[in-house]
Amino acid sequence: MGRKKRDKISKTSLKKALRVFTFIKPFKVTFILGLLVLVISSFVMMVFPKVLGDLIDSANSSKAGIVNETTLLLIGIFLVIATMSFFRIYLFGIVTQKTLALIRTKTYQHLISSPMRFFSSKRVGELSSRITNDIALLEETFATTLAEIIRQIITIPVALFFLVFISFFQKRHYENS
Repeated sequence: MGRKKRDKISKTSLKKALRVFTFIKPFKVTFILGLLVLVISSFVMMVFPKVLGDLIDSANSSKAGIVNETTLLLIGIFLVIATMSFFRIYLFGIVTQKTLALIRTKTYQHLISSPMRFFSSKRVGELSSRITNDIALLEETFATTLAEIIRQIITIPVALFFLVFISFFQKRHYENS
């Protein structure tokens, strides 16, 4: 079996693909809240390596209280990340389910209002099956993939900034020593 040749991504095909996001518009407040929660959790997640490094450094410290403070801070970070993850999944779940319900309604309204000659050339069971499968793929995209793409768009530049920032100050620290 050979693979089907895929079409290249063009500006028009990208515009057609992005039309699916018009169905999110009625739920934009919930979606924006979900994005805000995602941004907060991504930034808090960026603090985690620094605090973990401080915990390791404080283990060698002579001050016993620093270990406890750093451990409590780390537990606080975990709680914030867990809470933000819950709200992100909850809010994106609401948006996903409502968006998919709207897509299903519009799709089936369009299907029902199609002329009879359309149904004579297409099998209704096949159309219904394709619609169901395509909407299931959209559900995965809206619920998980979209959030992960946004998280990576946030994480990569912030992580690169911290790497450059830390490298710059480490270099200056060693030059001054």
